[in-house]
Amino acid sequence: MIHVGKHGSAEWLPGKSVGLSASCGPSLALGPIPHLYPFIVNDPGEGSQAKRRGHAVIIDHLTPPLGRAGLHGSLLSLESLLDEYIEARQLGASRCRALEQQLSALLVELDWPGRPETLDAVSESSHWSATLEQVETYLCELKEAQIRTGLHRLGELPSSASLLELLIAIARAPVADRPGLTQWIARECKLSVDPWGDEDGQLLVDHDRTVLRALGAPACRRVSDAVEWFEGQAQRLLQRLLGLELEASGDASFALADPLIRVFEGPSLPAPLEFIRTDLWPRLQHCGTRERDALLAGISGRRVSSGPSGAPTRGRDDVLPTGRNFYSVDLRGLPTEAAWDLGRRSAEQVVELYELEHGEPLRHLALSVWGTATMRNGGEDIAQMFALLGVRPVWDGPTRRMVDLELIPLTLLERPRVDVTLRMSGLFRDAFPQLLGWVNRALTLVAGLNEPDSENPLAYLTRSEGPQSRLFGSAPGAYG
Repeated sequence: MIHVGKHGSAEWLPGKSVGLSASCGPSLALGPIPHLYPFIVNDPGEGSQAKRRGHAVIIDHLTPPLGRAGLHGSLLSLESLLDEYIEARQLGASRCRALEQQLSALLVELDWPGRPETLDAVSESSHWSATLEQVETYLCELKEAQIRTGLHRLGELPSSASLLELLIAIARAPVADRPGLTQWIARECKLSVDPWGDEDGQLLVDHDRTVLRALGAPACRRVSDAVEWFEGQAQRLLQRLLGLELEASGDASFALADPLIRVFEGPSLPAPLEFIRTDLWPRLQHCGTRERDALLAGISGRRVSSGPSGAPTRGRDDVLPTGRNFYSVDLRGLPTEAAWDLGRRSAEQVVELYELEHGEPLRHLALSVWGTATMRNGGEDIAQMFALLGVRPVWDGPTRRMVDLELIPLTLLERPRVDVTLRMSGLFRDAFPQLLGWVNRALTLVAGLNEPDSENPLAYLTRSEGPQSRLFGSAPGAYG
């Protein structure tokens, strides 16, 4: 049986989570039939469920082609009008008032939250400036979002243009020993902006704006503007590197910049480009053939090779080429050190944003965790919970497996501990019992501390009302 369509219902039917009996739903539905299951490579959680409860042999396949969302319709008109207004204001042009009226009318038409209610209110410069800042930041983040631009066909590669876009999306993600492609381009051009890590709506520093203007990108004000230029440069760079003939853009600002032209004049290519040319690009090109061959091998009763799983656009290019029977993760290594770093930073941002909006420290929060996301990101959500509680994972040196938890003192935390309630999916419950054990240990450690009530709300509730339940999910065997 070839199971077409990810996330079918068979592997989610009632019954035991592992070691299914003849009376369990998946066994009744599937029986002993050989089960081949084409599955997207970036979804190890649900694929593992199909293997565990549906005896599936996975044939993993490439993600759909990805591209920048861009802006369309009224939002594109809003961006153009906003750019014209900012330029006119910098020049002190007399048309500023007319542009303000057009902007205000368009914001009313779009029902933009927080806009000035009347045209007279536009004269209140602080409110108007704050509104325009929020509008520009939102548009920057929206147009830089990655979206799927089509569907993947098993055993086939996307068109040349879509494949190049996908290559850029994969190459832009940094890994431990190698910068992302757009990061490398920024460094070659002597820019301080980090196109991978900086917020899209953040304003560029004067030095970067001056350099970008000299390189032919005069309209860059925010990180997203620079990212758009980096993406265009990456496309031209890879076309030259790989000898691809694609339709050229008429936009002169996207002509390959001089610092990037010079990298081809040396005796050897820089390491990031050599990696793309000799390693990443060939593996990506082999995906279609490998997927087709793996399916035919499975149908013929031959072995389908195993391989890792994960999102290739999130630094997991090791999952290429696709066409393998993927496995998920080493559960003992979660959360990873990289996930702890990201989770800790996201926890800090949540705490800071809450205090900025509400004027008081965050003390209670509910989180939802999902099995697939945890496998995909290495346990960032659990790391975020640890950081909010004020505990830190401890890893074993040689194996880098998590072996303990340690409390972060309030003097170092410099904020109250957050009382976190966790809601888990049924798949998370089945796949990560050891993580639930660590979460329970973290909650027990924090609840038992002798700290001021205002600094540790979980310990306060435990002292005054008794032990508190903080882990919730579906009953064993159920998947809600």
